[in-house]
Amino acid sequence: MKKIVLLVTLMFSLFLFSACTPSPAFSLEGKDYIALSLDISSSGQIVQSLDFSLGSDRLSTFGEDKDKESFKQNLIKNVEQLRLEFLMNFSLVYVNNPIEDYKFNKGILFSAVTYDEEQDSVGFDILFDSVQSWNYYHNVSASQENSNNGLYLFKKNTSSGTFPFSAKQQIGEDEAVYVGDRYADVYLSSAEGTSFAGKLEEEYKPLLVYNYSTFSNSLRSDADYKGKDNNGHSHHIWVVEQAKLTGENIIRLTSYQVNVGMCYLTAIIVTVAVGIILTIIFERKRILAFIKGLLMSAMP
Repeated sequence: MKKIVLLVTLMFSLFLFSACTPSPAFSLEGKDYIALSLDISSSGQIVQSLDFSLGSDRLSTFGEDKDKESFKQNLIKNVEQLRLEFLMNFSLVYVNNPIEDYKFNKGILFSAVTYDEEQDSVGFDILFDSVQSWNYYHNVSASQENSNNGLYLFKKNTSSGTFPFSAKQQIGEDEAVYVGDRYADVYLSSAEGTSFAGKLEEEYKPLLVYNYSTFSNSLRSDADYKGKDNNGHSHHIWVVEQAKLTGENIIRLTSYQVNVGMCYLTAIIVTVAVGIILTIIFERKRILAFIKGLLMSAMP
């Protein structure tokens, strides 16, 4: 499966919507980052990704080559543990309510953890073959899914939620940490036993990046950066420095929904109404002309 990640290339070539308020250009070149990405295609497939920048340029200034290779392999192993956590959580969802269409390797597919040399990152993808599969594994009920049904022509839907890295994750019986802090620790722990572990801990200040991309052009957000890729997908990108990570980091999305059925019905009603009005006007003129003719013929 072709890996879908928050490509650094996207950041290099990011251009802004002409209708948006101008924002400064943004690049991840030479920066540490941890990226969560969600890509929604027009076919209904949804790809969820997690990626860690390796930082090879900085590592090349540290220690021996064997330490650098050891760090990379350790990071791959540690990210594999995160992948396993996702897999176990989704497995529990399926075990509690098994549905054939949503089983593993059919409704949901996990890629292997790989090192992407071009992007210098380590990560993996989770592919959901449909919106229904995504809703199933994320406990979106049918009532929530259909909550937009009703009599309307044009609806503005606004939703807000916690920045994904600001969510709390339980790591012990009485201890919880922000997801972003935990993922940063995953990266740093990969350097244990190397000659540059202490130096890396001093310098590592990752950007926490959430990339939401969709084929829809009607979506608006309070994202820090917005742009389109070469496939026409709109990207909404939020970026928070780890040092500024709090539970108050919120993301907001706004979509504009058109009720096609109601639009067709309204168009028919309007067309019929216009036809009736025009008929009345023409009939009124004809009747008035007839009355006027009668009056003229009745005059001596």
